Amino acid sequence: MDKATARKTAAERVAQLSNVDKALFDFVIHDRVVRTVQYANAKSIMLYMSVKGEVETFRLLKAALKDGKRVYLPVVDGDTMSAVEVTQQTRYEPNKWKILEPSDGVAAPPDADFDLYIVPMVAFDRNLRRVGHGKGYYDKFLKGKRGVKMGVAYYAQRVVSVLVEDYDIPMDMVVTEREVFK
Repeated sequence: MDKATARKTAAERVAQLSNVDKALFDFVIHDRVVRTVQYANAKSIMLYMSVKGEVETFRLLKAALKDGKRVYLPVVDGDTMSAVEVTQQTRYEPNKWKILEPSDGVAAPPDADFDLYIVPMVAFDRNLRRVGHGKGYYDKFLKGKRGVKMGVAYYAQRVVSVLVEDYDIPMDMVVTEREVFK
């Protein structure tokens, strides 16, 4: 399935989920993530701030900070994405896509490699191929990174197969409310 079809299929399925189901699934996914060995062993984590249609991540952000992990969030500037360390005191402002980004904090060096990357996705397949929103920010950012790449998604976002490009970065695992794909 091409990426555009995968995005459309997954978005239609997520739109059919009730708010109650999404809230329950978010809770289950959060619980599954924090119970993974990858999360337990991670000293540094890069997360994302969720928007409508994505697995809610604010609870993960709070848990990671409470667990004493160094937490980083993406900041987009033009065609590039960087990572900024956040704390309990960090303030946030929406970017042009209405995604909250830290308005203060220290940017990690471009060559920094975190232990765990929790990555958003629009669609995915059983082979851990990810489809994002189409801008390529995460594929560029994750290139050459050795840390564990963990996608979080609703099971409804799973498609049979996704056609990817050479530059697309696969996930090491995808956590859904139904199962963990590895």
